[in-house]
Amino acid sequence: MKKARNSILLTVVGLVTGLSIWLAVFSWVLYKNKDDLQKISNQKHF
Repeated sequence: MKKARNSILLTVVGLVTGLSIWLAVFSWVLYKNKDDLQKISNQKHF
């Protein structure tokens, strides 16, 4: 039981870590491309 519990914990920790890294990269990319995104959204509106 203890081994299974540890593996589940490791999996959860790995998922959370991966998600946080992905979110950080995604937000950084969004921040870097903010001007381009604004241009694209402006073109869509008009």
